[in-house]
Amino acid sequence: MRRQAVANASEAANDFALALGAQMGRLITLADPGLLGTRPNAGWVAAAATARSRRSDASWDEFIDIDLEVITISANVEASYEVTLP
Repeated sequence: MRRQAVANASEAANDFALALGAQMGRLITLADPGLLGTRPNAGWVAAAATARSRRSDASWDEFIDIDLEVITISANVEASYEVTLP
């Protein structure tokens, strides 16, 4: 699934480059969402959620209610590419 997310990011970057009349160049950065610092407070939100989960003595099965017929799995990535303008 992550490979498809990377392929989708590459395709989207190429579409942007073509819209500019440019050519997509090399990959500059690739990471899970929020790890490149492009979202405000992304790291803080993740850290706060982790801290909250550690404060409880409850087990995971007390927190997660899973309906096996309704599960959506997805993968997202953030990527930056070099662009060569005409």
